[in-house]
Amino acid sequence: MNAARIVKASNTVALLAVAALTYWVFIFLCITIFDFSIFKENVTTAFFMSVVGIFSLLMGAIILNVMLNLTRIAEQGAAKSSPPARDGKSGLGWPKWVLLTSFPVIFLLLWWGDIASTALQKQNLLNAGQALLEEQHEVITQLAEYRFDAEYIHFAARQIKILSRIDKSFPQISLIVRDKIDGKEVFLAFTGWQGPDEEEQLDKTDYIFATTAEERAYLKTLFDGNQNAPKFHADESHYSLFYPVRLDGKTMVLLLSDYQRYGQFSS
Repeated sequence: MNAARIVKASNTVALLAVAALTYWVFIFLCITIFDFSIFKENVTTAFFMSVVGIFSLLMGAIILNVMLNLTRIAEQGAAKSSPPARDGKSGLGWPKWVLLTSFPVIFLLLWWGDIASTALQKQNLLNAGQALLEEQHEVITQLAEYRFDAEYIHFAARQIKILSRIDKSFPQISLIVRDKIDGKEVFLAFTGWQGPDEEEQLDKTDYIFATTAEERAYLKTLFDGNQNAPKFHADESHYSLFYPVRLDGKTMVLLLSDYQRYGQFSS
């Protein structure tokens, strides 16, 4: 392979490296700015490692290109020959319309991937809720017998902790019930990490479940018996599902929460 061919090959490698870097930066910016949840875990690390690799490849191609071009110029000067005329063609000859349309196509693919990932997480949470009712019916029935006292709270905390650990596919679980404080309707939440100390005086305010207006409206209609459909919510990489349970005229809600680490600067 002569120097001219090596120079042409190094030009092609450099163009490919620049194109790869441009597309990768565009993909990463889309994922970060629009919170697309597509690639799981360690994407940030992979991004920086790949950028270093692309830069290394680019710098190697540039150095090789410069060295060979200098060699050719020296040889041509010594032979008093004029440099060969360029044919005017680009290294890759890619049509401009391919470059112009590729970025919208990539964005649409990322957007579709985000929708697909969210739908998958929703189905996973629905399956987890159904599995809990089928496999742990006896425990769920006992949890439905709500009363605000130390015995129930300790029982609920222990059982929720067990339910969260018996299957690694189960997400974080919270139990939501309706109660009243000073005549005002509130929603209380119990998790596997809550339980009053022996000398601690019980206070319902310590268990109030903080909600948005939309969530309160949903829970109110659910406990009033006017709603029975699960409610899914996705916020960046945090997913939650309100899963209603009705047993013997009693209503409670299992809040199934899951967090998936996707490629963001914070990961």
